[in-house]
Amino acid sequence: MKGIVLDAYREGDDPDWTLKDEGGSLQQKTKAMSYNITQRQYQHQYEEYLAFYLIGEQWYQEAAYLEDPDDQLQALKGLALILPRRDTQVALRLYQWFQYRPQALMHFSTCRTKVEKMTDKESKEVERVVRDYYMQLLALDNVLDIEC
Repeated sequence: MKGIVLDAYREGDDPDWTLKDEGGSLQQKTKAMSYNITQRQYQHQYEEYLAFYLIGEQWYQEAAYLEDPDDQLQALKGLALILPRRDTQVALRLYQWFQYRPQALMHFSTCRTKVEKMTDKESKEVERVVRDYYMQLLALDNVLDIEC
């Protein structure tokens, strides 16, 4: 999962979800329709992940007002009771992984069950790797004056 998240961070351009014209011969129509189905699936997956990310972001912003880290954790646990457990895990993980570069979420393509089934230890490792990667980008930005 670390590689998939880092690959999403490394992607530069927005994905092209343009649909193909479904005209022409039967073969061309079939290929275009199949391509369009895939494009819609990617776009739908991004929209779903973005909604989960925004839930996680709102929860973390709400908990950030509390000064004590234990109180923040309790607030997050309380907010987590609003959703089913798996949805909560997805929302919190996607926010933790993509908080440094939310636009990278457009390039994150893995099935939701892989995100759900990760252990907390694995998720924390992904979060650590992403944070380290982003900190390296910031250091590079300071040296080369580029935008992260």
